Amino acid sequence: MFEFGRELKRLFGADTINPPRDGLTGGDSSLLELLDLRMIAQEGRAADTAAGRVGAKDKAQRRLESAIVWREVARRSGEAAMLRKAASTAEAAAEAFGRERRPDGWARARCEQAFCAMLGAELFGDEGLNAAAEVAFREARAAARGGLALPLADLGIAAIEARAQMTKGDACAARAAAAKFAAPIAGLQSLTKRCRAARLLALEARLVLADILIAWGARLRDADILVMARDEAERALKGLDSAFEPLSWARAAALRGQAMALLGRNGTGKTTLINTIVGLTRWRGGSIFFDGRDITRLRPDQRALGGIGWVPQERNIFKSLTVEENLTAIMCPGPWGLDRIYAMFPRLAERKRNMGNQLSGGEQQMLAVARALALNPRLLLLDEPLEGLAPIIVDELLAALRKIIREEQMSAIIVEQSARKILPLTDSAVILERGAVAYSGKSAALAQDADTLSHLLGVAERGVH
Repeated sequence: MFEFGRELKRLFGADTINPPRDGLTGGDSSLLELLDLRMIAQEGRAADTAAGRVGAKDKAQRRLESAIVWREVARRSGEAAMLRKAASTAEAAAEAFGRERRPDGWARARCEQAFCAMLGAELFGDEGLNAAAEVAFREARAAARGGLALPLADLGIAAIEARAQMTKGDACAARAAAAKFAAPIAGLQSLTKRCRAARLLALEARLVLADILIAWGARLRDADILVMARDEAERALKGLDSAFEPLSWARAAALRGQAMALLGRNGTGKTTLINTIVGLTRWRGGSIFFDGRDITRLRPDQRALGGIGWVPQERNIFKSLTVEENLTAIMCPGPWGLDRIYAMFPRLAERKRNMGNQLSGGEQQMLAVARALALNPRLLLLDEPLEGLAPIIVDELLAALRKIIREEQMSAIIVEQSARKILPLTDSAVILERGAVAYSGKSAALAQDADTLSHLLGVAERGVH
């Protein structure tokens, strides 16, 4: 038995075998992705116990590990108490390391304090926390001599500066901000052999950059910047394993394919915008870029074959064809075949031999969505898909759209009158007024902004749930 243990150490290297620790992860933060919220909370309590034990080795490091766990609990739960616990534990870790005694450990703990502050700004909208985070990152940058703290501090500073410049910066500023991420990401990648967490941190940094570029590109309406964002998300996705890093993988996939709610009162130009993307309006000026390609002069059929699926307000199914003929008549090669479509819409499978004019209004709407999927698009345009449907059909169609957008990671633009129903499905929202953008932001933020909803949409509810 002892010979077997020595052989393992010889094969894998003694430095790769961690001594036993409390908890499931052994201090490896990359394993937190495999735990649910309850188990992570248990991991946090176990880390607290390990850090407080009288005979514990390297209590400062144990406290830092505990802070990282509690920040993950706060990120998933959104609880302010958990975030305060993470921040106070990181502060205790910094005091235990000491800036003069162990500068790299102190700098890493200060970075953890800064990450807690940034999470607080994201969860609770307090921009003062971003300012506090920047101070902590700069102090960490000045003290660090190497290790994880140096690239993490540079990444934190780059992210805060990029977000601060976003409201006024142009495309050149966006590219300059993105360039500041290159060196620290490379620094983390160079540490992957010495530190297992460094690989995941480098990939998460790409996701932060992709998120920033998406917001910047949307504000500037710059197709090239949006392509940069997509490429960063793709690079992150290629480096992630959905089985072992499910949360980061899902985030990368979501950044690659996001959904937008297009809202506004009647006559504000929502359907005109969709028809313009599809190619049904007369060109008068400007350009339309899709997936980095100028499609302005392409015919509607060329745009459809190029990856744009359209569900028109009028549905426009072929009423003289069966359900299955409606699908096979225009089906393109790709993952959305008949079996997958029928699995998404069981009602259509039951009625696949029925003619289009024999379907109810809700079934016709499902067929219109299914027909758009049969093209195997990369972008799905839906023009008021819930209009005139019975409540039970609305719930069924919303459940299908949720799967298509969230689980299948389909990019989508959804025009809808009911903000209450569609905002929970989407990542971002745009409100049109008299043909111009009156609001652009996150769907979750708009759902809680009663004043904007009331002013621009006439929504009387106090928030959208």
